[in-house]
Amino acid sequence: MRLIDGDKLVSIFAQRKEAWRGNGILPSAESLMWLAAMDITKNVPTVDVAPVKHGHWEDVGSLSCRCSECGCKNDRETMFCPNCGAKMDFLYDLRSGHENGGRTMIRIMKELWARNSKELKRIIGEMEEDDIDDLEYKDLVKLTFQVIFNNKDARYFYYDVNIDKIHEIDDGDYQGTLLYIIPFQTYQPAENEYLMTFVNYGSCSGCDTLQAIQYDGGTIEEKHKDIYKLCLDLACGTVRPYNDGWRNTDGLFDQAEEENGQS
Repeated sequence: MRLIDGDKLVSIFAQRKEAWRGNGILPSAESLMWLAAMDITKNVPTVDVAPVKHGHWEDVGSLSCRCSECGCKNDRETMFCPNCGAKMDFLYDLRSGHENGGRTMIRIMKELWARNSKELKRIIGEMEEDDIDDLEYKDLVKLTFQVIFNNKDARYFYYDVNIDKIHEIDDGDYQGTLLYIIPFQTYQPAENEYLMTFVNYGSCSGCDTLQAIQYDGGTIEEKHKDIYKLCLDLACGTVRPYNDGWRNTDGLFDQAEEENGQS
């Protein structure tokens, strides 16, 4: 259904009809068609549309949350407040492991990037040559998640991530993949309270992105641009490695156990 301004449409019909009639190109039969269209539009039933009220669920502890608009408490996050009807945005329920509104991590990071990347670009743009030369991949992970994810004005989760406790996994030799495990700032993070991203690295500036930027990156402005792109790659590679998934949502795990004769 498309909601349109019926009065505006009638006005357009009338203007077109008079303009064409003034040019002597509107036959009488077509004139009747325009009048009929105007009459039909005038009598189309109107639809009452109320403005959509937006809010979010606030964590109040004890596995409970509260509507930011009316204060109604709920035992779980829902897409709408059952009391005031506000549409709930942004926040993600770590307890249940389900994404609010069906958002995936890539969509969440994309929207957060759109909101917060200007600040990231500003910070990178203030880096001097020595600052860039001293960068390691872990520094960029910290910077990306501090600026893009830990933003109080645009967030999807109850908690920030703890950038001081990011774990780096490197099982390569001269080259390979760096995995970064990023915990939320919760007390003793549970299995579903981590994010993960990665970057591929090499042994020299010919095969490693960061070293290429540092040593072969051209002007300082070009280096700023490339560092920004590298941060974007880290954001786009973000996943939530354990989110309950199919094991607890659609019964496939139980079905597999039954088929294998396990109880």
